[in-house]
Amino acid sequence: NPDKYFIAKINHGVCGAMIQIVHSVEDLETLDPSYEYCVQYYVNDPLLFGHRQRKIDFRSSFCQIFKDDQLHVYFNTRHQARCAPDSYEPLSEANKNNIESHITCHERYFEPNYPKYFVTDDFSNWSDYYNFQPWSLVCKYYNEESKYENFEERAQKVFKDFALQTNSLLTPFFRFFFEIGSRETYVKKGNVFFNLWGMDVLMDEHMKPYWLEYNIVPANGDIN
Repeated sequence: NPDKYFIAKINHGVCGAMIQIVHSVEDLETLDPSYEYCVQYYVNDPLLFGHRQRKIDFRSSFCQIFKDDQLHVYFNTRHQARCAPDSYEPLSEANKNNIESHITCHERYFEPNYPKYFVTDDFSNWSDYYNFQPWSLVCKYYNEESKYENFEERAQKVFKDFALQTNSLLTPFFRFFFEIGSRETYVKKGNVFFNLWGMDVLMDEHMKPYWLEYNIVPANGDIN
């Protein structure tokens, strides 16, 4: 199908390592056979941010804590947004290698002296250049300068729903490692056992959400 594109990610990559856009059988043959990959459908009408209209996605997180013989879950309502360095161009065969337009988080961006990485240093005004955008400034832009009504309320509902689903899926995993690795320490010393989960979420131009992945040890801010 000439209109279908996919993103291939290695199963244990961090910071966008080895992400590739796939469009053909020939593209599949360029993947490193020594790795396992997750291949996902590419959303070609993503939500865009700012006057430069850059592709944006979101890192939402929650924390599971086992204390007082109960599992507690704390949902972070101050999410983080990640923006691609360049303005968005709908993906095509001609520009599929332009990662700066199509990928919000890629290993290239974190190389020393990469010229298109701008560290967030102003928390009162949203920026057309920062790679990472604080949640308050994301909401400021969409509420004041975009067509999206009630953006924050609608987005929070999506993130909370994804968090509840992810929590249900991962609680057995969390409890298994608690029982085999930390139960004894918890009983003897009263230590609290916890894990922070980070979910990556993309929305299209109609705010339809797409769950991308979850991270066991998520970063929540500028890397450089």
